[in-house]
Amino acid sequence: RTQIANTEAWIERASWAINTGPVFKVLKGFSLQPSLTYSESAQDGDRKLDTWIASLGASWKATKALKLSARYNYQDRSTVPVGSPDAEVDSLKLGGKYKITKKDVVTLAFMPAVEDNSRPTQDKDRYGLEAGYAHKFPHKVALAIKARYTSTEYDNVDRDDDQYQYGLGLRKGFDHGLYVGAAIDYTARESNVAGKDFENTSYIAHAGWKF
Repeated sequence: RTQIANTEAWIERASWAINTGPVFKVLKGFSLQPSLTYSESAQDGDRKLDTWIASLGASWKATKALKLSARYNYQDRSTVPVGSPDAEVDSLKLGGKYKITKKDVVTLAFMPAVEDNSRPTQDKDRYGLEAGYAHKFPHKVALAIKARYTSTEYDNVDRDDDQYQYGLGLRKGFDHGLYVGAAIDYTARESNVAGKDFENTSYIAHAGWKF
């Protein structure tokens, strides 16, 4: 459900993605993770967005409890139909993961990004801050909570946005790397431009296979 300004509308959205990439253990506690991702999004049954993302990540296990990571992403985003604005996005994610106990983990991340859009009024710079908490229950069940703040400044127009996102998810693991999960996600944006505020609540079901 999406709420724009003071009106409500039901919008059906669906997406799928495929991600692949090896992990190279270069030194003890240090690894590199290149990857390639393709995703496709549709709205009300019509394909709306195709996205390719090439990434290079690095992680360092500083201690048994602390892991530091960095990842650079290059994103090529194509909007359907042809002629709609496309974008190239360079982004970086610097983060850390700390194990409080064997079952409890907290994460923090800083995420700057620059977007070059085919529509000049959509060129923008942004940064985000994210915090998360995860807990493992018996029988391969896991709970995840996250909160994210994103600040966006448009380069060629007088517009600044503040976005707040909160999420709650559950995941159940099975043998041979299979898992299923469900999540609820709430997002709200506050803008200095009239009519650009919005609220959105998403309900997500997902499944995967790690091998």
